[in-house]
Amino acid sequence: MNSGLIHNYPSLRARKRAAKWRLAGIIKISLGCIDCGYNSHPEALQFDHINDDKKDNVSNLIRSDYAWSTILTEINKCEVRCSNCHAVVTEKRRDSLRMLERFESKINKTEDCWIWTASKDSNGYGVFRLDGKLEKAHRVSYTLVFGDISKDLVLDHLCRNKSCVKIGRAHV
Repeated sequence: MNSGLIHNYPSLRARKRAAKWRLAGIIKISLGCIDCGYNSHPEALQFDHINDDKKDNVSNLIRSDYAWSTILTEINKCEVRCSNCHAVVTEKRRDSLRMLERFESKINKTEDCWIWTASKDSNGYGVFRLDGKLEKAHRVSYTLVFGDISKDLVLDHLCRNKSCVKIGRAHV
């Protein structure tokens, strides 16, 4: 007979959730921040998704009692970053997205070419301000898709339209 005693034992569900938090913390500490190496407190480390294939934040999945296999699948889509590095990387990503939106707003896409509609240099090539410097728009377009290219490499417009920034129309 229960004589009015209240048992304050956590439910099985709460214990499972706590175990998931502990496992996530162990993963964070064992990996540490990919940028600076910090690995002292799991609360100061975050799972940072590295692509757009995101079901949800890992924390939300744990709070919502998803299966550990689902949580682990999501963790595998992430890098671990400390709070400071995560804030810096996130801001850089936002800057990149703003730059990409700004770049794309200056293009008129036709069936054959992507015509640069903004400023052009004296030779007719589109120019775009990137990191405070004027760059050739077709080189910026190429870099956005393939990464940095050497300054001494020449991109040739296969369509012979100097204001075209369509990547399929240029080759190194």
